[in-house]
Amino acid sequence: MHDAIIIGAGAAGLAAASILRESGLDIAILEARQRSGGRCWSVTHSSAPLPLELGAEFVHGSAEDTEKLAARAGVLVNDVAGTQWRVRGKRLTKQDDFFSRVGRVMSRLPQKGPDISFGEFLDGEPGGASLAQDRMLARSFVQGFHAADLDRISARALAEAGNPGEDESAARHGRTIGGYTALLAPLLHDVSDRIHYDEAVRRIQWERGHVAVETGTRVFEARAAIVTLSPGVLQSGDVVIDPLPRSLTRALGGIAMGSVARVTLLFDQRFWEQDIIGGVPANASLTDLSFLHTPQSPFNIWWTQYPLRTPVLVGWSGGPPGAKVNAEGAAERALPELAKQLGVTRRRLESMLVATFHHDWDADPFSRGAYSYAVVGGATASQRLARPIEGTLFIAGEATAAEHSGTVEGALKSGYRAARLILQARG
Repeated sequence: MHDAIIIGAGAAGLAAASILRESGLDIAILEARQRSGGRCWSVTHSSAPLPLELGAEFVHGSAEDTEKLAARAGVLVNDVAGTQWRVRGKRLTKQDDFFSRVGRVMSRLPQKGPDISFGEFLDGEPGGASLAQDRMLARSFVQGFHAADLDRISARALAEAGNPGEDESAARHGRTIGGYTALLAPLLHDVSDRIHYDEAVRRIQWERGHVAVETGTRVFEARAAIVTLSPGVLQSGDVVIDPLPRSLTRALGGIAMGSVARVTLLFDQRFWEQDIIGGVPANASLTDLSFLHTPQSPFNIWWTQYPLRTPVLVGWSGGPPGAKVNAEGAAERALPELAKQLGVTRRRLESMLVATFHHDWDADPFSRGAYSYAVVGGATASQRLARPIEGTLFIAGEATAAEHSGTVEGALKSGYRAARLILQARG
């Protein structure tokens, strides 16, 4: 019998396993996929100067554990820089006040009273006519950044998350140079011999002090289990937890998995730095383009790797529009949508396109969504989900990290927390 079983070899599972292994515990890690990393997945291409991300890419805000791990891995983290632009009709205008304008709306989120959805909040037209354009930006921000359905996401949770227009750290974004797979490598090295791949968990039978985890072919037993499965998987019924704790059911009821359509386009040149895009103001340049806001497109935002000068553009669509794009074929839609927004012919872009990268996390049976958000009434759901269950079941993952939900930082913190709780329980 093992001391602990960790279900999932993503960032949370690897973080937890590393702590427990270092403390001398006998562990087993069960991973349904044929790889580790979970929703962190870096791939390489012979024409790409750096690894490309299919999942997590950014380092959000103050991410102490991520940066510590990056230092250990020898992976650099650089802050996103450059100029933001927005497509308005056939013209491009600078949008470097994006976060401050979003902040004007977010500062009006209700702090008291019954919780409502962000969509209901916007229906009240906070700020009146003078903030009409800002509300459109806020809508795009919440849908894209939180991957959320505006009619489901909790306004209270958004208010408690901090205002990106006022909190400098909330609006700060970095990027790993070398990819998240490389960043997680030290954790994987610590526990690689304890990972069982292709072991999709079907059933977790438990009682205080004992867990039996069934996969398609084996049964693993331990004194405790750390479950890092996404809320989407836990809610799907694919994994039976017997008995099912009421506290777990209630906590999961306050959380939803967001949808994201993310498409990475690798070109043979940084064409946006050339004079081929219509609508750019005279004497202006897109040489330092960072983000391109396209709110009227199914892909509501694009970004480069600036300040790194790579021939890569990433298209992003969050929330229900992202789910729709995925269902219709995100990889096929991305290039023509980009061409339309930039006023460039599709044929011109196709002549420079080297490769397209996309993974549908919604359709992935081992994630069932991109990352989590709190629904109406669920502002405290992540804290409740993180509570140990009779000292035997411990839930981890980004959805349990109240202040860092939806991020790799949150996943790492949750894994470390769950491991330390097990060590405390052992005395």
